[in-house]
Order: sequence, then C-alpha cells, then structure tokens
Amino acid sequence: MPVTVGFNRRFDSSHQQLRRQLEQGLIGRVELVQMVCRASSMPPLDYLRSSGGQMRDQATHFFDLLRFLTGDEVRTVAAMARRWPCRTLPNLAMSTPPS
Repeated sequence: MPVTVGFNRRFDSSHQQLRRQLEQGLIGRVELVQMVCRASSMPPLDYLRSSGGQMRDQATHFFDLLRFLTGDEVRTVAAMARRWPCRTLPNLAMSTPPS
C-alpha cells in the first residue's frame, strides 16, 4: 500500500521538471543549495504559539524538496532566523547572529 506524507512541494510541476533536468545531466551536479523562507508580514500570535513559526512549519518541506531533487540525503544544514522585534513568545528560542 503506497503511503505519503504531506510534503507537497515535490508534486509542483516546476520542481518535477527541475528534477528531470538534473537526472538527465542538463544542469550539472548540485554542489550547494540556499533556500530562503520569509513571511510577508507578522503572523498572528495564535499561529506562532501553536506552530512555532515559519522555521518549524516549513523546514521539513525544504529538506524533503532537496532530497527529491537531488536523490541525496542532506549532509549539512546551517540556518539563520530573526524574531519579529515587536513581540515576544514564551518558550521560543532562536539563536541569532550579533547585530
């Protein structure tokens, strides 16, 4: 019985086309990938309290997309995040670079 998890980005037609081009050697070997995830505005506090925000909600989708496109496992991850300066959430910690 086939089973799938809700990693929907791999079903996007542009991602499937990119995968075919990579498999056919039309693009070359993937050496480094940089992905950016941004929210266009401050999400509601209820969303942040229940989800943990973009990083926690979206990161697994990006990792799955990388695995789908390359056929490889992700070896190294570096992440950077910023908190919205106008609000704070208890029990949410993110390491941020010095300003």
